[in-house]
Parts: sequence; structure tokens; C-alpha cells
Amino acid sequence: MKHPARFATSFLASSSIGLLLLAQGCGNEIITSGDGGAGGSSTSSGATGGGGASLGAGGADPVGVTIDCTAACAAPAEGACFESPDCEDFCHEHNGSWGEPGASAFSFCAANDFMCFEDFEGCTWRTLYPMGLDVTAELDGEGLFAFESLTIQARLDGSEQPLVSTLIADGAFHLDLTGHTSIIGGASAILWIDVDGDDICDASDVTAFILLDVEPPFEAPRLHGDVFADMLKQGGFGCELL
Repeated sequence: MKHPARFATSFLASSSIGLLLLAQGCGNEIITSGDGGAGGSSTSSGATGGGGASLGAGGADPVGVTIDCTAACAAPAEGACFESPDCEDFCHEHNGSWGEPGASAFSFCAANDFMCFEDFEGCTWRTLYPMGLDVTAELDGEGLFAFESLTIQARLDGSEQPLVSTLIADGAFHLDLTGHTSIIGGASAILWIDVDGDDICDASDVTAFILLDVEPPFEAPRLHGDVFADMLKQGGFGCELL
């Protein structure tokens, strides 16, 4: 079972490729400062380059870029869903912390986006990473004393990477999950506790889908999820996806 919020992922992934092409050069006039990286330029040259799939994969620190938020939010296209006060609030919140790709993606969203069911952050993620990206997500659990010393295994939902495992100790665990995943509409992880120790996920075991928080910086997003006992379900739900 995929995360319900991904009902639009296929449509968004295909449509965003065109958005990225349109975004080339977007923000060239409104980006006003920033060290610009090795070349020292403070002018944006496009939203994502090669489709956005590799941005953030290396965990690189973003280059601080400041844009003119009033100019970016001043003239949305006819039919756009965003309103200027919300636009400027979001812009000021992240201004100076994003790099040129993030600033250009936001500027494109402010001027052109028509996806009324998403907010500025969702649009910026979608524009940057229409085909997903390679990430490392942190998964932390606590209060799992009923499963003390049992093995817990997990991976990113939709990833083809092997399950990562550890033992639950003092009711807690930590796992780093790596893989290629979509963050459009949110991201999630699937976990399994092998209660009967037979190495087979079945109705006697415990599973859960955990929603992950996706947080800026936009060029190197951070994914994290917390696991508590009341999130765990017995009965083998989702075993077929492990």
C-alpha cells in the first residue's frame, strides 16, 4: 500500500518535467545576493539542471541565496492558486537558506503553479525532484518495551534497497534508511518486527507504515520519522511489500 497522499504522484512526476524546462532561467532578475558557489555568481541559471534527481543526494550544504520576495510574489499567472501574503511569508521564511535551485523552483511556483491542492513547500519539492531522489532517512522509535530485544527491520516505501535491521533495546531503536524515493506528497517507511522469530512476515508479526517529515534545505532535504507503540499493527498488514 502506498501512502494515500501519493494519489497524484504519477501525474505530477510527468507534468513536472515540463515545469522544470519552463523554469530554466526563472528568477534571473529577482535573485539579489548570495555567494553563488565557486563561480561567485548570484544569478540563477535554472531550477534543477538534470531533472532534479541528484540534488541533495550527497547531503551537500546549500549555498545561501537571497531573492526579492515582493517581486517574486507580485505577478502570479492568471488562474494561479497562490495568494501574495502566503507567498511572501513562505519566501521570507526560507530566504537566504536555499541555494539557486531552491530559489528558482520557488520563483517558478510563485509565478506559474496551478496545483491548488498543494502548498508552496510541496510545489517547490515537486519542481526540484519530479522523479524522486536518493536520500538517507532517519527512523527513531521509543516506548516499544513490549518488543524488547526483538529485531526490527525497515526500508523506505517504494525503495528497492534491502531491509535494514537492528535490535530494540530499552524500548528504543535507530535506523538509517537509504534509497531512492519520491517526496512528492510526502514520504514514508515500512517496518516489520518479527515477533515469532521465523524470518517470515506473517499475521503473527507487527508492521507499520510511518510517515516521514521532509524538511529543508531544499537542495539537501532531511527525512525523519518517529515510531511509537500505538502505530504498530498486528496481523501482517503490508507484509507483501517487504
